[in-house]
Order: sequence, then structure tokens, then C-alpha cells
Amino acid sequence: MASLGLKFEETSAGYEVTGLGKCKDSRVTILSVYNGKPVTAVGDAAFEDCEHLRSVAIPSSVT
Repeated sequence: MASLGLKFEETSAGYEVTGLGKCKDSRVTILSVYNGKPVTAVGDAAFEDCEHLRSVAIPSSVT
């Protein structure tokens, strides 16, 4: 099940996860599609200082 509340930014290729936003999950699952476009990246500091985060499931659409 995908985690709700993640922060996304639109790019020319689709969307990039840029942070946890309002998501409080310790095990995050990233969507492969957001707003009808592929999620293709995770930002360099997307999960920086997220002490409660234990794992991140990344779909194959992320290159």
C-alpha cells in the first residue's frame, strides 16, 4: 500500500519525491504513478533527518 502525504515535485519526466510531507509512516512505499504521471526520482535530501523512517519501497519507475 502506498504511503499517503509524501511531498512531490513535478519534473519534465514526471514526478520526484522531495520529502515526507505529512507522511508519518516508518515504512514508506512510494507510488509508481502520481497525478497520472510516473514517479521517476527521489530527491537527494528527500528523507534527510527522518529519524523515525526505517525502510523505503521504491518502484521500478524510479531511475
